[in-house]
Amino acid sequence: MPNDTKRRKGRPDRGSRGEENRLVSWRHYAGYVLLAFALLLIVLVFFFPKTGPNYGEPWKEFSGERAFSHVQALVSLGPRPPESDAIKQARNYIHQQLEANGWQVIDQPFSAKTPRGPVRFVNLIARGLTSRIKRSCSSSLHSTTPKRSI
Repeated sequence: MPNDTKRRKGRPDRGSRGEENRLVSWRHYAGYVLLAFALLLIVLVFFFPKTGPNYGEPWKEFSGERAFSHVQALVSLGPRPPESDAIKQARNYIHQQLEANGWQVIDQPFSAKTPRGPVRFVNLIARGLTSRIKRSCSSSLHSTTPKRSI
């Protein structure tokens, strides 16, 4: 067996001394690279202004009395099963209130199969583009289920 391929028993071959030096130098510089990356993150987080939409403070603008008056107006219409006059009145009320507050309202009619047969429904899609709110969407359920007769 030639001398250059002789190995010691129990020890793996480590390669040449040049390979070991390159690994050591990489490990030495890896710490500096991580430190530079951490400093860059700190600079980005603390020295650049945070941008994003300004939603204002809606909790200061909220009025419980006004919200309750809207609930009373909808409840006073009575039960609102799909395709009834009451649901149409409720939809018109919600439509008017949203438009009065600067929202764009779109009706999205659709039909669905129910245990009572196909029924036509209407989704109201509200989109707001104001200085406070860049873009948003709101949805709610404004119908009631019909009662079964006893």
